[in-house]
Amino acid sequence: MNVVKQKQLCFNCFGKHRITECKSNGRCQNCHRKHHTSICKELQRKPEVESPQPEAAVFFSSTKRSNADVILKTAIAPVSSSHTTTDAAILVDEGEQRSFITRKLADDLQLESDGIETLSLTGFGGSTGV
Repeated sequence: MNVVKQKQLCFNCFGKHRITECKSNGRCQNCHRKHHTSICKELQRKPEVESPQPEAAVFFSSTKRSNADVILKTAIAPVSSSHTTTDAAILVDEGEQRSFITRKLADDLQLESDGIETLSLTGFGGSTGV
């Protein structure tokens, strides 16, 4: 809230205008008033004994080689099927065209297999079939 006030941003969409000029239809997901959920005062007042909300922890991992850094965006978050919910380690790739899960996670979520595929992974300097 202090950053929003300091930079004189809109409380609803964080744009460079006053909230009275905001054209966004967005509303707080908590109290449904015209401000962004992340700055809702009602959320700060809620006691911790209420039912737990899903949370995601984001970690950045890096692998160091002699002359190159590789940073992988990862998270640990709850994932659900119609049968159950469990926490999963997630590797985020915004450029991906498809998503995959491990057989163990599919088993934990009680999901049926959609089939088996052979993937060809290629990196800089080589190729490995998996």
